[in-house]
Amino acid sequence: MNKKFKNPTIYIGAILALSILIVFTNPQIFFNQETITYPIKAEVINYTNSTATPIGVSGDSDAVNFGRLPPSSNSTKFLEFKNNNIVEAKTVFEIEGNISPFITAPKDIMLKPGDEAKINLKFHPETVGNYTGKITLKSYIPLCSASSWFFGLI
Repeated sequence: MNKKFKNPTIYIGAILALSILIVFTNPQIFFNQETITYPIKAEVINYTNSTATPIGVSGDSDAVNFGRLPPSSNSTKFLEFKNNNIVEAKTVFEIEGNISPFITAPKDIMLKPGDEAKINLKFHPETVGNYTGKITLKSYIPLCSASSWFFGLI
């Protein structure tokens, strides 16, 4: 018994919806994912001219260390990286920990092959305390040229 499709739009819509669901739940099908994580820390202290505790920013290369600073101040660190792939790549930034509400950073960035980026991470504490967390950089590199269509879904 051979039946014809009564409404092919429903079947096409179902296939499209299933494809989107697969991308959200398993992006490895279309992308190679590279992940780098850096710890983040800062110490916010009450500061007066008579305080003997030095204020300063650290130059760590394996962590994002904003150092020691007073409340209501700002400190900026930079992350520099390059897309060494032969295709466009999308990098998503995720910040976790008790420091996350006080960090301003882009949500994501797209880089063409060979492009470089300098990302500003701005720390703007409001209260005294020790703040820690981590920033995770997830780069998605398409496995084929058609995969770049799914960038908007990541």
